[in-house]
Amino acid sequence: MVPLSLEQADQAHRNLVEATWEFIRRFPRAHREAWPEATAFRSGVPVPDANQLILPAPPGDVKALVGRARRFFPSGYPFEILSPAPGERDPFAGFPSAGSGPALRLPGMWMDLPLSFPSPPAGLSVRTVADREGLSDFRRVMGSVYHIPAGFLRIVFPGSALRGDGSAARVRLILGYAGPRPVAGSVLVATDGIAGVYWVATDLRQRRRGYGEAVTWAALAAGEELGARAGFLQASPLGRPVYERMGFRTVLEYQPWQPLRPRLDRMRTGLRLLGSVLASSLRRAPVPSSTGP
Repeated sequence: MVPLSLEQADQAHRNLVEATWEFIRRFPRAHREAWPEATAFRSGVPVPDANQLILPAPPGDVKALVGRARRFFPSGYPFEILSPAPGERDPFAGFPSAGSGPALRLPGMWMDLPLSFPSPPAGLSVRTVADREGLSDFRRVMGSVYHIPAGFLRIVFPGSALRGDGSAARVRLILGYAGPRPVAGSVLVATDGIAGVYWVATDLRQRRRGYGEAVTWAALAAGEELGARAGFLQASPLGRPVYERMGFRTVLEYQPWQPLRPRLDRMRTGLRLLGSVLASSLRRAPVPSSTGP
């Protein structure tokens, strides 16, 4: 594992922070705070992925950090701490956890962008989402792969997102079609010369055809057009070999950790989550019209 320079590590961290906010900020109760040891995000939705602490370095005082987090997040709401993994000593060891440990570590991967980008495989066309129909197709792919309710995706990816709608980052939604059918997608979040690639997804029935790699290349190419010089992403176990083949190298590991909450809190959260899912499934708000990015 080849570490980044301090400047590159700061760029990668800022990209992750801005991407996290990009995917949370449109929830009605979204809020963000910068702490000395972390950036805290809450959405008002009782889902760990939507309530996060992003740390630039492994935590020192975990007890104090969790205590402050419990005051920041609504009572009973689950949250996740995402920290660069420590070298030898696990700072979360000894704390009750709903998910932690080296087995859950996610590689952070970096690539200096190439001079040219490969074409998609035969039969796949890749494009930037620029209209209402494409946005609907994009949400459909993400919903089917990540099992996210349609109402949530309408909040995270509204029509106004295609126009920027006040984002500090420059965002592009990438979509791949096999014939007329949308089969793969990704999201570019560009900040400070970094092309951050997120939400890489391929229809389960269309895997092992190079589609995920193709939409990743397309996101990197879109980032290069916006001035990016390097690409950065967090890889799943399934995606890591693909990204290594593309030329990404692992530069750090992230350790996600969810503190275990009291039983009563977990029951309250379950009821809130059920209410949120029911509300999102009943919501039928029209998608705002949009123009291209």
